Amino acid sequence: MKTLRKALGVGIAAFVLSASWSHSARAEPLLTIFTFAKSAYDDSKSHEIIVTINRSDQDPAAEKEEFTVNCQVTGGDAVAPADYSASFNGSTWGFGKVRFPPGVRKQSFAIYTHNTTGPDKTLQLALSDPEGPAPVVTGDNPTTSITIVNKKQQK
Repeated sequence: MKTLRKALGVGIAAFVLSASWSHSARAEPLLTIFTFAKSAYDDSKSHEIIVTINRSDQDPAAEKEEFTVNCQVTGGDAVAPADYSASFNGSTWGFGKVRFPPGVRKQSFAIYTHNTTGPDKTLQLALSDPEGPAPVVTGDNPTTSITIVNKKQQK
């Protein structure tokens, strides 16, 4: 009986060990991640709001690659050009695909707000459809909102 228990115990141990060895080790892919630097902006201090999109490469090899991410107006009640206008420099040419050349970690653009009458206005932006030669996603801040504060209501 002892021999049977011993053989059974050894057999179970061997089974458990072999099951854990038979699973191949898979690591999560190293990602390139796009996020807005802030989740919300407002023009209470200036009519110029600088919006920044950050790129974070978890794989050092991805730093040498070009990536793009789509940046679009997705909501809000602010209307261009009555309430705001946008200015894009360098590789950032406008709403749509934002290009991140190799080694570029940030792309910024300016939203210029205009004095309007009536209630405060909002503008919502979202990042989507990132593309590149390596795995790429949007991160924790894929959307941001901009509040255009009606200056005539401030006291």
